[in-house]
Amino acid sequence: MKTGLLTRLLICFAIAAVTLGVYWQVTSHEFTYTFDDDQYVLENSHVLSGLNAESVRWAFTSAGYASNWHPLTWISHMADVQFFGANKPGYHHLVSVVLHIFCALLLFILLDRVTHSPWKSAFVAAIFAIHPLHVESVAWVAERKDVLSTFFMMLAILAYVRYAERPGVLRYTSVALLFALGLLAKPMLVTLPVLLILLDYWPLERNLPFGRLLREKLPLFAMAIASAAMTLVAQRGGGAVATFDVFPLPVRLENALVSYVGYLVKMVWPAGLAVYYPHPGSTIPVWQVAGSAVILVVISVCALRLRERFPVILFGWLWYVITLVPVIGLVQVGGQAMADRYTYVPLIGVFAALAWTLPAALAKRVRPAVFAVPAGASLVALSVVTFAQVGYWKTPETLFARAIAVTDPDTNGRAHMNMAVALSIKGKTDEAIVHYCEAVRIMPRFVDARNNLGLALLEKGDTAGARDQFTTALGLDPNSAAAHADMAMLFEKTGQLTQAADYFRRATELDPGMVRAHFSLGLIQQRTGDLPGAVESLTRACELSPTEPIIANTLAWIYATCPDGHYRNGEEAVRLADIASRASNYEDPSILDTLAAAYAEAGRFDLAVETAENAVARSKSLDLPQLTSSVSARLNLYRSGKAYRENR
Repeated sequence: MKTGLLTRLLICFAIAAVTLGVYWQVTSHEFTYTFDDDQYVLENSHVLSGLNAESVRWAFTSAGYASNWHPLTWISHMADVQFFGANKPGYHHLVSVVLHIFCALLLFILLDRVTHSPWKSAFVAAIFAIHPLHVESVAWVAERKDVLSTFFMMLAILAYVRYAERPGVLRYTSVALLFALGLLAKPMLVTLPVLLILLDYWPLERNLPFGRLLREKLPLFAMAIASAAMTLVAQRGGGAVATFDVFPLPVRLENALVSYVGYLVKMVWPAGLAVYYPHPGSTIPVWQVAGSAVILVVISVCALRLRERFPVILFGWLWYVITLVPVIGLVQVGGQAMADRYTYVPLIGVFAALAWTLPAALAKRVRPAVFAVPAGASLVALSVVTFAQVGYWKTPETLFARAIAVTDPDTNGRAHMNMAVALSIKGKTDEAIVHYCEAVRIMPRFVDARNNLGLALLEKGDTAGARDQFTTALGLDPNSAAAHADMAMLFEKTGQLTQAADYFRRATELDPGMVRAHFSLGLIQQRTGDLPGAVESLTRACELSPTEPIIANTLAWIYATCPDGHYRNGEEAVRLADIASRASNYEDPSILDTLAAAYAEAGRFDLAVETAENAVARSKSLDLPQLTSSVSARLNLYRSGKAYRENR
């Protein structure tokens, strides 16, 4: 039975509608602020500044930040902030969902174009769209790179199909350009040139010598090699690549074998999915490694033996194996054994193999229409599971509670750590301490967990306990900038400012990009009368985080009110105070107080009076009598044409 354009459009509509229905709940989800969303959006000053020449320049020169180099992904996050702001996570999530839908629709269009089998193509696209293993790539803002890179990958393959039909320079250039855009979104696409050779085998069936097919992909291979090299440099620069001392080669090979089979198991039975699967190290049972090796060999042999009758099996199997190579753990990035997001592209091959092989293998026994029943039932079941899986991503607490529940409680220290951070941010310090203690128990050498446990104890007033944790952390890693900064906070809280300044200074030496260390050092220097040092530290903090209101406001106050004329700068004070005021929507009276002082120092007394009057009104409405009195006194100065000078 022929399938017309209207039916194909209805198929696209159905895939989009079901996917949107399954994922719509993300529009009310929070950012996963304890797990990369902070680096990607919430605490990334370049992203928070939106789309501008400086932020785009940073996107292309930020190799090593977040242990990756993917400028197009950064630009997509900047666009989100530009259009929606940073305080509406639902819109950021929705953009990822829309990109995921486009990926599914392009997959349908691609498979239908090259096979002329719309219903099989629809099944593959639908199962890709709603499989639970793909939730991580869609519901996690920081994984925008998955859906964005796959979007360009699908377009690149469609462009390649056009090129294969009628080769030409312009058509090849379009393939290369789209491939480049995909690599700029996520370098996992480095395997695309090999996938195009697989497409030459099935379903394009390009009957050309292999050497010629290989030669025409050489420019694409060169792009892939360059991207892989850049990525490796970025990941090593960010400290994400584990050494062979941590994960020896035999351990990596064992985990790779088990993971290849593990992903297939999760594809068939997607239960117990978690955001983080701790690496088992050398504890994988021999029977699992041997069994996995046997399964992989058997599938590979079967795919080769059946290649004449069912070429799609070899195509799908090689697609799966090859696209997983960059993330299977041979180059170990991070501490996870495997990750659901890594299956986003690889499982397409397996889905295609199943969709084309089963009906063909059973064609003599079962009518084709009968397959609609199990196919539909499987899609319904997967939709239900996916809907539930998406729900776990609602908040960091629900996400990591789930990870703790479905993984070994004695191994997932990082899940406890992230759960604790989420609870700390919500002010649930006592509950956070419980999870920090679990993280330290499971991973005694986990420096970040000890630092955070120390901070939580310090917040509760347990300075002795905090000191023990910070001291242990520094013993484990003497070059930990975070441990030095945290120890500095302890000294600062106990009034030992000289020691605090020393530790903050050491933290800035170990990590010149640590904003909080520069800022805290500047505040201490300001309190102790070291004005040159304070200005230098605060200026550096402001350079690193130009949109952070508290930093801009602090530096603006010095420029506006310092009794030493050498450090006063009215126009710069206005610029910084305005940045801080915009961030608070011109509603914070203390920041408005700074802006008024800056206007006065710049000689713009009419604006100083107007702003100070607004600050007085806001402070009165918030019942802040001390601030009201202080601003009112300064207001009288501005009315008489005088700037305010702070007594030191």
